[in-house]
Amino acid sequence: AESALTVGDGSFNPNLPDDGTGYPGSNQGVISSSVWITSDDKISLRSDKDISGAELGRMGAGTPLTILEKVKGGSYLNGYDAWYRVRVNLNGRDQDGYVAGYYVDVLDGPGKYDTGISKDNALYKPHLNELLTPDYYWTSYKPYVEQAAAKYDWLQPSVIAGIGSRESAWGRILSPPGPGGTGDGGHGRGIMQIDDRFHQSFINSGQWSNPQANINYGIDEVLSKSYDYLDRNTSLTGTDLLRGAIASYNAGLGNIMDALEQGLDVDYYTTGQDYSWDVLNRAGWFQLNGFA
Repeated sequence: AESALTVGDGSFNPNLPDDGTGYPGSNQGVISSSVWITSDDKISLRSDKDISGAELGRMGAGTPLTILEKVKGGSYLNGYDAWYRVRVNLNGRDQDGYVAGYYVDVLDGPGKYDTGISKDNALYKPHLNELLTPDYYWTSYKPYVEQAAAKYDWLQPSVIAGIGSRESAWGRILSPPGPGGTGDGGHGRGIMQIDDRFHQSFINSGQWSNPQANINYGIDEVLSKSYDYLDRNTSLTGTDLLRGAIASYNAGLGNIMDALEQGLDVDYYTTGQDYSWDVLNRAGWFQLNGFA
């Protein structure tokens, strides 16, 4: 690894060709800022689609990539298994190799979330099935998700699907499973895991076990209010603003503001230091499976 070439200084200002739509073509991408979670803020270019593949180089945030294909490979992080075969300029010459899909942003326009999860990933399929045809509720949650997202021009159903997946696997990992279950030591209530320590009025109303009310509360009273606050009080825009709101859903607005003031990534104080990136990866996976 000591002889591996390194490219990218961590600045996120790629200069990529435009296909006439205002966005680079979908065969163009960059190493995303999610690499901050690694030990040296870089990710490996490997000889094979697995973390055991030989390291060909190290790439920092903003490194431009030509994407040759997306493939299913070895598992990494949270059960992710999607890899990109890419071409990148290392030390003045083009080098082909593989990079974990989680760390790549494909630049194909707003509202499209790339994912490190293959479409048929067996770990995440039960989340999708529980959302669409629940084992632990009498009707699909999808209409509730779509109605909640429709109130906001910055929010898509796939993002809500990603939050529900991360929080509770759409109720599958709660005790007991389903919309009336709890998690997080009993503090997280329902599918969207509304915390009883901070939302006592809603919890005391008893509505938390109603999945539609639970989803609406999580979006209207937690995610949306965080988004509006960050929009008014920070310079975050676009996906960065959405990431900030998603991170706040997990760690609270105070922690996200502290992270920004310290020049840290919005995920710095979130669980696993990856909450918003993980949710958007899951959102991208739900998009592969038919969600807007």
